[in-house]
Amino acid sequence: MAASVAAAVFFSLFLLGAGPPVPQPPASGHTLESRSLARDPDYAIVRGVLLRDLLGRDIQTLRLHAFRGGSLVPIPFQIDERDPRGRLVCPLGRSPEQDVDKGLFDENDELVFMASDSGDRIAPGARPVEWIALEEVEIRDPLTGQKGWCYLAAVSEPGAPSGIDYILYDPAEDRYVALYNTSVYMRGGINRADYHVNIYPPEAGGTGVDITDRLKIRIEIRLKAPPVKLRFHEDETEVETVAYIDGPIRVVRRNQLYLRVPFFTIPFGGAHDVIIYRDTNDTPIEVSVPRGASWLVQSLRIRLGTDLSPEAVGMRGSSSTAACPSRKNAWRCDSTGRTVRITGRSSPARRAP
Repeated sequence: MAASVAAAVFFSLFLLGAGPPVPQPPASGHTLESRSLARDPDYAIVRGVLLRDLLGRDIQTLRLHAFRGGSLVPIPFQIDERDPRGRLVCPLGRSPEQDVDKGLFDENDELVFMASDSGDRIAPGARPVEWIALEEVEIRDPLTGQKGWCYLAAVSEPGAPSGIDYILYDPAEDRYVALYNTSVYMRGGINRADYHVNIYPPEAGGTGVDITDRLKIRIEIRLKAPPVKLRFHEDETEVETVAYIDGPIRVVRRNQLYLRVPFFTIPFGGAHDVIIYRDTNDTPIEVSVPRGASWLVQSLRIRLGTDLSPEAVGMRGSSSTAACPSRKNAWRCDSTGRTVRITGRSSPARRAP
């Protein structure tokens, strides 16, 4: 899975110091080691603390290159800032944010790129003179030992970055289009917390038609006094995208969730991020509980899931590491236990609201 690979990436880093002019690399002859990394859908995240020789640089002067086919080529990347609390800084939207260092690369900022864009390792003497400072980033697959390299450099006269954008986001429509997936959320400011279109194209192994019925949300709050349970579902929740990041590798939508109660809505917990990559989505959720609420709230339970439409029946999924789901009513596993097929059947318990 992409998240585990990103967490398990190993890095080899060093700085090219100032010195005499270094010639541009010729078409061949400067490869120290050829790229062997064979992972395609995975992204890599490198914290600034591992790129120390570039700390304090203006992010706008940084460029990421890979050595492929005997040439250095720019590859798509983004650097997302995190604030002193460790939260991603979302500079766009209704409530834009800015880091305290105002665009300087610091220890908790993140370099993000696709592992498949890495290239060969090049000799130190084959690096361009306009690279004022650089870090060599080595990516190693922890399962196979295969490796790839790329080079993040501070450039005296930064040219245009790579023109590749793996994911397009339209905030007005709340729609994103990635290489392998298209999703559309309920449009407008505050709406139901629901995406209503989810399409996987044939080139990604999909059908090219919408396979989503609805997003399901189940929230249960058990109170101590009075001893009651409060239950909410997706039709009683609303979401607002308050800020976002729109980069070539990932889009981050910062959402505030609201619960609808009679006559008004109330914010539920803190804002949470929906992080959308070319091939995968991450949704880390942080719930803020007011100080002193323990005397009132006994427990909180949140469940999220997606109901698929009949168009999803027959689609298959596979994993090289994860075992077949234990509940096999809606899935049929093959003999390896690694590939499943959607059958469209479910148990009475799973069909319950």
